[in-house]
Amino acid sequence: MFLSLFAKNPQKLDAIELLGHAPGKTLLVTAGMDGDEYAGIAAAHEIARRFSSRSFSGKLVIIPIVNMPGFMNESSHNPIDGKFPKMLFPGNVNGSSTEQLVAPLAPHAFAADCWLDLHGGAITEGLNPFLWLHRTGHREMDSRIDQIVSANIADRILVESCQMGTKAAQLAKHGCMYVVAESGSRGNRGVVDVERHVRWAEAIMSSLGMIDESISRNIAAIVMNHIRYVIAPHDGIWTQAPLNPPINGGRPIAKDDVIGVASSFGLSRSRAITSPISGQRLWWKETMRMKKGDVLCAIGY
Repeated sequence: MFLSLFAKNPQKLDAIELLGHAPGKTLLVTAGMDGDEYAGIAAAHEIARRFSSRSFSGKLVIIPIVNMPGFMNESSHNPIDGKFPKMLFPGNVNGSSTEQLVAPLAPHAFAADCWLDLHGGAITEGLNPFLWLHRTGHREMDSRIDQIVSANIADRILVESCQMGTKAAQLAKHGCMYVVAESGSRGNRGVVDVERHVRWAEAIMSSLGMIDESISRNIAAIVMNHIRYVIAPHDGIWTQAPLNPPINGGRPIAKDDVIGVASSFGLSRSRAITSPISGQRLWWKETMRMKKGDVLCAIGY
């Protein structure tokens, strides 16, 4: 087993590389793509700790914090240029601050068999845990997705068909499957949320043949194929609806259910915001400040 930590460098991400006892697949694990999603960061460190002394085949490359400027600023975006690293793959060494930040990640991703990107609810967001997979039309990648879905490793699994040019499609051309894991709300890093991320990483490693354990559950996953965003119509005050059971209780949302109330700053104008569809709440805004274009609720169906 070999452990190396790359030195800090503006053009190079800190990465932990673990080599297994035998040749095999390569799994890239990233976290901190959004700098205020802490359960994934804690889980990335935990995965590194566990597998530094645990038998596996192949190679693990773990980057616990991609967006270091965002992490230091306690924000999802990169405060230097206001951009989101998750939106700019594969980056550009001569581009903006965020493009330069992402560029060193691309070689790791293109060399991997799977990229597991650990996310969660930001400081402002509630979230129901789910895995987010992407069909690309590449037979081998889509077969791997079917294997993960059939293993029922998550309560909710979103399987989208992606278009050419997207991150998942670019990666599939290089033989890499892209998986987004979402666990943890409001930037929290509770034991259950962190352990869920670790368990998902182990399940991905099992599907790649990197470990022998079979990771599965007895409860069938809720599988969704589309996502719909409810967007803030203007700047103002957001008041989340007091649903019963609570909004994060996991119950489905029905078409025309009230999600919350959007008001002007002086509260002279208010309007109820309702769900345009029936489905599963994936994440939602919990804080009061509302900016035009904010995602108030993301619904899988």
